[in-house]
Amino acid sequence: MIRWLAGILLLMVIATVVVYGFIPSNIQVLKSVRIRGNANATARYLSVDRNWTGYRLGRRLSQVVEVVIPAPDGALSSWVSAIPTNAADTVEVQWHLSLQTGGNPFVRVGRYRAAERIGKQMETTLLRLRDSVRDDRTYGFPIRQVNISDSFLLIKKTELPTDPSVGQMYGLFGELRAYGERAGVVRTGSPMLNVTPLAGGGYSVETALPVDRIVPSGKGITFKQMVRIQFLMAEVRGGPGRVREAFGQLQNYMMDHQRTAMAIPFQSLVTDRSKEADTSRWVTRIYIPVFPFR
Repeated sequence: MIRWLAGILLLMVIATVVVYGFIPSNIQVLKSVRIRGNANATARYLSVDRNWTGYRLGRRLSQVVEVVIPAPDGALSSWVSAIPTNAADTVEVQWHLSLQTGGNPFVRVGRYRAAERIGKQMETTLLRLRDSVRDDRTYGFPIRQVNISDSFLLIKKTELPTDPSVGQMYGLFGELRAYGERAGVVRTGSPMLNVTPLAGGGYSVETALPVDRIVPSGKGITFKQMVRIQFLMAEVRGGPGRVREAFGQLQNYMMDHQRTAMAIPFQSLVTDRSKEADTSRWVTRIYIPVFPFR
């Protein structure tokens, strides 16, 4: 009996030595993945709650976000960082969890196994994020760089006390269309619009109509030839709120990619809003002229 008890005691001592010798009091779980994308845009994407199914976000810093991991014995705090790399348009996303195992050997083993399980979940989540971080998701819209060949524009500028209504916009487009018809030109594209708030109140409204050839200016309507230039372009489906959101995301894109606007942006109204009352069906292309990369 004494030998049997001694044997059990010896096994317990050996097990305890193994547990404390091979399982540290603090387990560091670090997982990472490389993502094709911009570091700032990726960091913004990581700080959005809806992109973290099954987790809860806590504190948010400039390039780091706290991810709260659910666990049976309490939530665990972890940190995810977006780190620029030397490779162009490549960012490394690192996810770090520090897990205290405690003094109880049974708890220690349980938390070691939990760390292994959580680490696998972190890997799976990072791979899902890698496949999700694209411009149409990080910015909400596909953004492309396009070149527009030489084009001719009829332009009318006016000031209004309020943001122009659909009726006012198409009234201005109608003036341009009538002027073009009298001059014998053919419209070659969708009507264009820029609305800029004025410092003293009211709005500066610039409307334009692409045409097929040069015509003289007159009656408050000017002619402009637009030379070949680079644009950032996003196509948006929805009403004015959706268009404003797209403008904001294009500004984010320009800051992230260090692009500079060389002229005012404009909207190209693909859908005739005077004939389509459902704003969810409006299609608008937003263009920002930019200086080319050097």
